[in-house]
Formats: sequence, C-alpha cells, structure tokens
Amino acid sequence: RKLGIRVVPSIANAGFNRDFVVDAIGTPENRTQHVQKLVAIVVDNQFDGIDIDYESLASGDREMFTLFIEELAAALHAQNKLLSIAVHAKTKDAGTWDGPAAQDWARLGAAADEFKIMTYDFHYSGGEAGPIAPLDWIEEVLTYAATVVPPEKTYVGVHFYGYDWVGTSGEGLEWNNVMKRAEQHGAVVQRDE
Repeated sequence: RKLGIRVVPSIANAGFNRDFVVDAIGTPENRTQHVQKLVAIVVDNQFDGIDIDYESLASGDREMFTLFIEELAAALHAQNKLLSIAVHAKTKDAGTWDGPAAQDWARLGAAADEFKIMTYDFHYSGGEAGPIAPLDWIEEVLTYAATVVPPEKTYVGVHFYGYDWVGTSGEGLEWNNVMKRAEQHGAVVQRDE
C-alpha cells in the first residue's frame, strides 16, 4: 500500500468445488450473508476490493451467479471498493461447456470493475494433447468479449504452465519442472519461430 499498489485478494471455491458456491449463494438469504461477509473482509482489512474466481459451476447456475456478482458489486461500490472477477474463456454466449455457460458476460461485465478472462486450457489435462492457448482462439475470445464487455474493463489471463501429455492425460508443469524433465530425458529444447 505504501508503494501505491492496490491490495485485492482473490477468493476461489476450494478445489473449484461447485457445492461450496451453491451453499454460499444458492438462496437469497445465503447470497446476502455471503455478500455481507465478503464486504466485511474487504472493509475490515482495508483492501481495495476483491477478486472472485468461482469455478466449476453448471449452466443452470447462471442466474444465481449473476445475481451474486451484481449484489456484491453494488455492496462493494457503496464502500468505494472494486470488484474483479475471473471468467472462463468463450467465443459465444453459450460457451462450449458448463463453466462458461454459467457466466453471463454482459451482466457480469456491467457489474464488475475488472473482467479477467482466463484465456487458457483450450486443451486441458483431461483431454487430447494440443495448445493451451492458441493465438487465433485468444483473438476470437477477445473479439467476442469486446461485443459484450467494455474493453477498458477486460484483462487477459495467461497461463504460466504447460502439460506433459501421455495419451489423453496431461500433467501440469511449470517452467522449472519442464526444464528438469527435459534434462532428465536428454531432450533438446526446440522453438517454433
């Protein structure tokens, strides 16, 4: 804070367990309590705001999650605090699986101050091998985002990991582990220009 750096902690559902989110915001009463608790954490700790990263939601959770974000934004803004949210990448409103389908980008983008798109896992650890974040896909995601969210609110989340795939199972590795594994197997690092 002394250096002028904003303090905005991120809150995620542990293990990205959907049940935790449904328990916290699944009813109007629980949602109100959860919003009040989060605002209290921000205010009591003199944080500048909070970042919400609730994942593994089902498409049917869309309205529940949207109402939560709208109510949290209103409560935080009343305290002059900001709301940041992390969302799954998608190239159309419906998305290609439940996670993105559960997120109404137009309403979430209108409520939040910072809209952070996780532009990774195009191919993921439980699927076939392939690029995590191909540039043409990221371009499609951002093109779609610009149609529903003010671009000045949009942030691109990038990955700092790769996958070592064996068949259709990928093990997530960060750079230092990749280099250790390459050395262990005598692999030569090659780059595609």
